[in-house]
This record gives sequence, structure tokens and C-alpha cells, in this order.
Amino acid sequence: VEFMPSKNFFVNIGYNYQRRQELKVETRPFLVGLSWGFGMKISKFRVSYGRASYHLAGASNHFSVSMNLSEFYKKH
Repeated sequence: VEFMPSKNFFVNIGYNYQRRQELKVETRPFLVGLSWGFGMKISKFRVSYGRASYHLAGASNHFSVSMNLSEFYKKH
């Protein structure tokens, strides 16, 4: 799910049921299978950060910078 409170800012959250079932520790399931993130558009670039919980022992962090190449060309 992605929520965009403004044109230049977004927040997202996701849940993976299968990952939770395969990787959770029965006595401490916590946030396994949950992912979340946020980002913003700065000029012609989109910068975002996300975090995904795979297991009780750790999670992965994701950082990205993207752009739409067509925005760099003049429109006729």
C-alpha cells in the first residue's frame, strides 16, 4: 500500500504472509514479514528508503535514487 499525502512525499507499507510463516520464531514473531518505507521527489529525482523484516535476527535496509529520463527532454 502506498499513501501520498502530497505530490512530492509518499509512505508505503507491505506484508508478506508466506515469508512470515516460513521465517517466524513461534515464541517471538514480532514484525517478520512486514516492510515499510518512505520517500520524496526532489526536483527530477525520487529518493526513497525502505526496511523489510525477514527474521527476528535481522532486517534489510533499502535506499534508492531514481529518475524518469523523459523529464530531462524538452517537450514540443
